[in-house]
Amino acid sequence: MEQLKYFQIIQELNKMKAEGDKPLLTIRILSNIIVNQLAEILDFYLRKSNIPCNFVIGNYDNIIQDAETLSREEVVIIFWEVANITDGFHYLIKNLGAEQRLAYQEKLKNELSIVFSSLKNQKKVFINSFHARPFENGIMPGPYSLFVDEMNNWLSITAPDNFIKIELDGIFALSGLERSFDLRNFFSSKALYTIDFFRLYSTRIIPLIGALTGNVKKVLILDCDNTLWGGIIGEDGTDKISISTPYKMVQSIVVQLYKKGVLVCLCSKNNPDDVQEVLESNGHMILKDQHIVLKKINWDDKVTNILSIADELNLGLSSFIFLDDSSFEINLVKQNLPQVSAYQVPEKITEYPALMEEIAAQFFHFDNSADDGLKTEQYRIQAQRNEAMKSFHSVEDYLRTLGLHIIIAKNKPEQISRIAQLTQKTNQFNLTTKRYSEQDIEFMMNSDTFDFYTLSVKDRFGDSGITGLAIIEKKDNAAIIDTLLLSCRVLGRNVEWVFMDEIIRLLNKKQVNAQFIPTHKNIQVSNFYDQLGFIRINSAEDVGVNYSLNVADYKYHTHIDYIKVDIWKNN
Repeated sequence: MEQLKYFQIIQELNKMKAEGDKPLLTIRILSNIIVNQLAEILDFYLRKSNIPCNFVIGNYDNIIQDAETLSREEVVIIFWEVANITDGFHYLIKNLGAEQRLAYQEKLKNELSIVFSSLKNQKKVFINSFHARPFENGIMPGPYSLFVDEMNNWLSITAPDNFIKIELDGIFALSGLERSFDLRNFFSSKALYTIDFFRLYSTRIIPLIGALTGNVKKVLILDCDNTLWGGIIGEDGTDKISISTPYKMVQSIVVQLYKKGVLVCLCSKNNPDDVQEVLESNGHMILKDQHIVLKKINWDDKVTNILSIADELNLGLSSFIFLDDSSFEINLVKQNLPQVSAYQVPEKITEYPALMEEIAAQFFHFDNSADDGLKTEQYRIQAQRNEAMKSFHSVEDYLRTLGLHIIIAKNKPEQISRIAQLTQKTNQFNLTTKRYSEQDIEFMMNSDTFDFYTLSVKDRFGDSGITGLAIIEKKDNAAIIDTLLLSCRVLGRNVEWVFMDEIIRLLNKKQVNAQFIPTHKNIQVSNFYDQLGFIRINSAEDVGVNYSLNVADYKYHTHIDYIKVDIWKNN
């Protein structure tokens, strides 16, 4: 993490703001202490991660009242410090009787319940765990610690689903208590935390905010020698490499990421047969061949191989993390592929698992679905499709042999998790790039205003799962396409045209309105509605293009007769 001084952060932040990037989110910070510096520091690090946001700081110690005034589109961060629930609570509690402590707990619970009610429909609310630091640090828990423990347990049980508790003890452990707190400022002006704490807090919360804006990591690319094991196969031989405990810990984290849907790839200058032998035959390996979606084991430079992986997976480089032990390779990637997050294996191997935990945290996303564990196999199947296509003279001839079958489902509650995940992670074929949480989707699906159409795709190679989505807002005789997206896994099979044909039929409306909102990732679909025959109503280069379709004029894609269609309706 870049260790700029506070005034340097402000200078750099002002330069970034001058570039005029459109904010992706509004973030409201509510607090009962002074945390103004957090907004600037978090804003700086978010912009460095290509996540520009608009920040609003609530009034000091006015959490309850401010919570009642928020727009539903805002993301909220809450610093609710027990030390300041009443003036001097951090020392008054030491001599309070049981009834008095209970009265304070009930007061805090009642206030929190009001905030829960006010914010239960927000996109996400990040609320910090309560803590007794730095006011009580004894070996045995004192009255302050016991108060905090009970409140944290209550918070975990009672908070609405859209509340995410941020555990602060881990941050204190990394930064140290002396570097986390400034008691002089707290006693004089209720400013408890240091610049160092806000830096570390920002890095921990950025993946969570990124998950709300679609800026998520999807691919982990690993070197092999001195990265997955100790030693060099070409020099030591496949039977002499060392897979010590730190390497096993790292591999265990990688396998855990695979189970969550992260695409694991290898990129190593090595003999392919030697690497394969280690993966298949070394009994100490936790990471196996089945966990790896692509391998680039050759003598090409790492930049060329990473670009090849991006092309085969059809994913943007900003979703990649690269890990290597060589400073030469890391710097080569950083200089030539700055979109890729590159990390070097620590010289002290005992520090390696901690780095891998830090990397793993960047693959965070809120909503898990059954699809996640299938991703590696689905991308492997896609590689088989690509290989099979090489024997055909035209893409159309190839597509006719696939046995393509799509299933369109409407308003299925059991798909809410996957629907939310698609809105959060799909960037390239995404016409409006609106991000929704599970709570958002459930709220909308339970209303009479929105319909949700999902697309599942199968062919003779396998099932790609739920990979398309249309969210339709209903208004009288017209329908508005709020969201239209397809996963990159199913692009190139013409399913998008048939999907739109069926949506137009199912809507049964005379007019359909739509919008294209440009981002730096979805340019490939900038003329999608034009190709469908929608008419441009107006456009603004930085805002988007509004479209309208007279359904009577729509031209169905009858020539795409090799895709079987089934419709499943819930209502």
